[in-house]
Amino acid sequence: MSSNRDSHWDLTVDDRNGQRMLVIEVKTKRNASPEWAAHLRRNIL
Repeated sequence: MSSNRDSHWDLTVDDRNGQRMLVIEVKTKRNASPEWAAHLRRNIL
C-alpha cells in the first residue's frame, strides 16, 4: 500500500506485478470515537 499525493486518491494497493488493484479516498468523519476508528481500521486491514 502506498500514498499517492499526485493523484486525486489518498492510498493505492498494487499487486505483485505492480498493477493497481485498489484506490482509496479518505474522508473526514466528525465526532468519531477512538473505538469507531479502531474498528474501521481493523476492517480495512
